[in-house]
This record gives sequence, structure tokens and C-alpha cells, in this order.
Amino acid sequence: MSALLERADSLNRNYVPLTDGIDSLLLEASYYYDSHGNPNQQMRVHYLLGCAYRDLGDAPQALHYYQDTVDAADTVNFDCDNRLLSSIYGQSGNLFRDAITGTGCLM
Repeated sequence: MSALLERADSLNRNYVPLTDGIDSLLLEASYYYDSHGNPNQQMRVHYLLGCAYRDLGDAPQALHYYQDTVDAADTVNFDCDNRLLSSIYGQSGNLFRDAITGTGCLM
């Protein structure tokens, strides 16, 4: 599962769209990490799911997974991935901006 997250994260960081069925693989990974992972792993998989749905043009589903990421965050823990949390708010803001300007897929 961690190899899948590394690959998806690498693709996302290099601006390669997370399409071609990776969303279904990430969904399976989310089931695993929701049961067995720590909060940072749960945040990461839900963030990547949101990115996959963003790349597929499904903004409502992307926002759903971005919100799941925020819900998984353990912000009182010293190890909380605040950089990832800020990325989530940025991505959500981009989706809302695109919806307002009419360039996005949030309908």
C-alpha cells in the first residue's frame, strides 16, 4: 500500500494527472489506512483521492475527500502534517475559485 501512495504522490507532485484507474486503487488503500493507518497516512490517502477526482473533473467528490482529509487530521499531535493540511485548503480554494469564474467542474 505504501508503494501505491508513493507513486500517486510522485505523480501528483510532478503535475501528472491521477487518472487511468488510480482512483479505484487509492480507494482500496483508503479502506486499509482507515483501519490500520495513523492519522498522517489517512490524511495522505484521502488527499490523493481528492486529487484523483479533481483530475477526473469530479470537483464535488474531490471536495468530499479533501474534507475527509481535514477530518482525519490530528492537529493537536506534534507530528501532524500541517503542510499537507495547507495543501488541502489550497486545492479546495482552487476548486471554489474555478467554480465561481466558470472555468471549473463544480456544479
